[in-house]
Amino acid sequence: MEGSRNNHAYTEYMIQVYEVALTSSGQIRLFDQLCEYPERFSWFELNDLIQKTTPNGKVAYIDALLADCGDNLSAALEEVHEAYADRLLYLDETDALDIPFNSESPLLRGKTGKEKPIEVKLSDPECAALWGLACHAKELEFLSVIDVVLLPCGWVKVLDDDVVKQLQVVAEKLSRAGLNLIESRDQIYFRLSATPNIIFLDESRFRYSCGAADSAKNKDCWFRLRLEQKDTPFGCVAGVDRRFTITRNALRIIESIENRSDSDALCSDVQKTIRDQIDARTKPLGLRKFVRLEGKEYAILLRRSCDYSKAGLRPCSPN
Repeated sequence: MEGSRNNHAYTEYMIQVYEVALTSSGQIRLFDQLCEYPERFSWFELNDLIQKTTPNGKVAYIDALLADCGDNLSAALEEVHEAYADRLLYLDETDALDIPFNSESPLLRGKTGKEKPIEVKLSDPECAALWGLACHAKELEFLSVIDVVLLPCGWVKVLDDDVVKQLQVVAEKLSRAGLNLIESRDQIYFRLSATPNIIFLDESRFRYSCGAADSAKNKDCWFRLRLEQKDTPFGCVAGVDRRFTITRNALRIIESIENRSDSDALCSDVQKTIRDQIDARTKPLGLRKFVRLEGKEYAILLRRSCDYSKAGLRPCSPN
């Protein structure tokens, strides 16, 4: 309808649905546009598309598509290929990496329990650059961002020529050591070419605490993991401060290992309990393994933060 009267028109729309195939550079350019102009794009999960709306109220105008496909729309959309097949170089657990916090720590590679240092000499600023790429790959929060654009899939668009040169130097050092870890595109886009679940952060920088909120009844047992924030060439990474509930059995195991109890006296499901209660929650935060088996003895290599889980101790300041 236009103006004060009705204007009727009969229009036939010819709608064609097609797939898009992106090159690696095309994928990054799309990410770049997404970050620069987020208001131009709306993303729909498959179920949202079927319902024609997203949880935040975005509407997909696909009445013609629904009318054409009917109940077969879901099946038809599931057959659509990915627009881009992301090909990372390092996917397997045997290529798992521990990123050093600074030049005093080694860059480790290998399956958990069989990690070996990579023979490469990195400066503190170079370690900080690797740390920034690793934290972004694991989607950890940045408190500030400097001269970069953080893109999806671990990509970082670097706007500072000096940082570009620094990353190129680090990539060359790693390549000479047999590790083609840093991937680049168009000379300004960089990322770690490893799946996030095999990227870990320097174990020596983590701290933990645990206890029971009600010591009399041993209820509401908790575990807290902390990692200090760090300045990188891309900005300041917020670090980690995560607390979650664990079972009394998990707390008992941790306290027994801390007190160096006889391993034979521990319950038989130590590995499973720690894996389910602790590791499943801390691995996404960058901690490779909380409890390790050294010979026949269980050990916790992390330092314990001050806390009030033991009688007579007062809570420490968050700082």
